[in-house]
Amino acid sequence: RFRTVLGKPVIAIRSFALTQKASKLEYKTLDSTLASRNDQGENVAMSARCADIDKEVPALMGVSKAILDNVIFVHQDDSNWPLADGAT
Repeated sequence: RFRTVLGKPVIAIRSFALTQKASKLEYKTLDSTLASRNDQGENVAMSARCADIDKEVPALMGVSKAILDNVIFVHQDDSNWPLADGAT
């Protein structure tokens, strides 16, 4: 959940599958959706089939993709810790 530059609430939903193979992790995006309300208060959604979600989110937030990747989500590299080896 986040707010656009204009202050409108948006929900970003990304479904994915993460599979651990013998020597690597395999990531597959299943679906991506942006959901919000229009000026009439109706729910509207935009799927990855209609738009490039990876470009829409930074544009809606009013920041560059580099800022999102390197400042806001800098700790996401550790997001696969549940799949890590217990000895590490």
